[in-house]
Amino acid sequence: MNIGKEARTPLNDKNNQIQQLSLPLRYVSPNEHSLVRLAQEFATAKYALSPNEIKAWVLFISSLGEPEHEGVESLYVFNAIDFADKLGIDPRKARGKEVAELFVRLSKNEIDLRSREDERGEQDIFHSYFITTVNYRKDTYRLEVSIPTGLRPYLFALKTGTFTNINVSDVLALNTVAALRVFLYCKNLERIGQFTVTIEEMKQGTGFMLPSYEQFKEFKRNVLQPAVKEIRKHTEYKEFYIEDNGGRGRKATHLHFGFDPTFDSEELFLNTSKDVATAIVKKFSPSLQISIRIAMDNGFNPRYIKDKFDNIPEDVIKANFMYVEGIISREKKEGNPKTPDVYGKYYIKAVVENWALKNDKFNEMKKKTIEREKNQDLQKRMKETQERDDAATLNEFYRTKAKEYLEAMDFATMDNFIRTNFKGLNAMSGKSEFNYEHAISRKKNYREYRILVDFITAKMTLREIEVPGICEFAPN
Repeated sequence: MNIGKEARTPLNDKNNQIQQLSLPLRYVSPNEHSLVRLAQEFATAKYALSPNEIKAWVLFISSLGEPEHEGVESLYVFNAIDFADKLGIDPRKARGKEVAELFVRLSKNEIDLRSREDERGEQDIFHSYFITTVNYRKDTYRLEVSIPTGLRPYLFALKTGTFTNINVSDVLALNTVAALRVFLYCKNLERIGQFTVTIEEMKQGTGFMLPSYEQFKEFKRNVLQPAVKEIRKHTEYKEFYIEDNGGRGRKATHLHFGFDPTFDSEELFLNTSKDVATAIVKKFSPSLQISIRIAMDNGFNPRYIKDKFDNIPEDVIKANFMYVEGIISREKKEGNPKTPDVYGKYYIKAVVENWALKNDKFNEMKKKTIEREKNQDLQKRMKETQERDDAATLNEFYRTKAKEYLEAMDFATMDNFIRTNFKGLNAMSGKSEFNYEHAISRKKNYREYRILVDFITAKMTLREIEVPGICEFAPN
């Protein structure tokens, strides 16, 4: 078992300050529209942070750029006001100090990273503080921070090579610990194609292990339901859901979740009432809903189910559905298929009587079901990855063209552009008003420059500004 901890003593703090003077500087610029690559251990790590501390940490990590080699030390330097803008900190406050205080609190908070236990119960453990040093200058808003040496490999996935891609904008949009922890935990499980967990695993993975959450109804009412509502409201995942397997006379033990839209009952469950369709969507996991949909193509009618499948484990249902598919396939090949109505009834009898087990085919059918689900999930993830990569490449292309477009403007053209679009630019500025003088100066260290680039990028994406090969404002 590997155990590590970044110990803190007055001597160590003094040595860290001395070493800090000679560390190479890395300048950081926050980008709330990027993807952050979080090592999988972070999603399930034990830590106690406020919502703003979690968001500041994720924004910071997403801004560090490409993963670095293990053992390379750096001192990270950034403008605290830039971070305050992205975090939505009230402009009436001392915003630079507010951001610095967030990192000071991160330097006092601990994180506990653990691998999965092996068959003997052993696991890798790393315990550390989030931040090692913080140095803030109020006159320039310059904030310098360093992170513990041992924590770096986990942040950049150098230890395991496994990570979760998360949109920073989704994290910044959430405002409660419950929503943030549930979102990060579920996104991490989505990465490996796992959408079902025990209630205890969800509690442990999200850090809600207090006695007040011991009863599932309290955990559901105070954590899960508010988290789902907030994630749906503030992120792009408008159909995110978490459902339990409890029911009348049946204690809940597992949770099913998903980020994709649940199936439209009118489209998925044809030839059945809306009430039955809704009950099936609520009662069964998405993977079993797919099995039901495949069975419908062979004559199965969901109206047959009623309460016949209550208290029957989902793996039994899936295995027997797969067994009936085998029967149908074989009889079709032999040239003597039965009518869809007969096959529809086969599904019910197979599940209730467990034909797969009676014919010593249960494990084989279960394995086939798992392989099919993995294949479906792999295809889905490959498509998502390609779409995400395409979107990132396209966005970078537009940003490059937007910068060229901006740089090619002369003073008069730029003055007219800013005045014409001032309302839209000001809307993108958030609580702090868009500063004309900063914008017209064209200085890249001002946030107005970045707002202009974002504004032009958006206009180009929407085809409201033409994307020229050679900028129309370029001199002759």
